[in-house]
Amino acid sequence: MSEGRSQMNLPLGRGVDLQRRTKAAVARALKNCPLSREQIADRINEALENEGSPYRLTPATLDRWAAPSDSSHNIPAWLVAAFCQATGSRDLLALPAEVLGLAVVGEREKHLITLGEAQLQSANLARQRKRAMEALEALR
Repeated sequence: MSEGRSQMNLPLGRGVDLQRRTKAAVARALKNCPLSREQIADRINEALENEGSPYRLTPATLDRWAAPSDSSHNIPAWLVAAFCQATGSRDLLALPAEVLGLAVVGEREKHLITLGEAQLQSANLARQRKRAMEALEALR
C-alpha cells in the first residue's frame, strides 16, 4: 500500500446485496424520470456518440438493467454517469459510496462543507488567539 493512503476496512456483507440495490435504483430512476425509456436511451446514446463510442443501447437494455430477475444484465460502471445524467437521479452513484461509508454530494453541498470547515478553522483560531492573549496578560 502506498504511503499516504489508508486501507479501507469494509465490514463483510455490506456490499453483498449491491446488485439487487443497483437494479432497484435503476428501476426507481426510470420510474421517476419524466422521460420515456426511449428518450432516456436516446440521451445516453447521444452522450456516447459525443464521446466517440460505438456502443448503443435500447429501451430493452434499460429494462434488463432494472429487472431483478435478470442477474446477467447489469449497468456497466462506465455508463452510470450517463444514466444518472439522462434520468436526473444520482441514487445509482450513491450506492457504492454508501457501501464505503461515503456520500455523493452536489455542488451546493460541496460549498456548504467548505463553509463548515472554514467556520471550524475560524473557531479554532479564535480559541488560539484567546489563549495567546491570556498568556500575554498573565506575563504583565
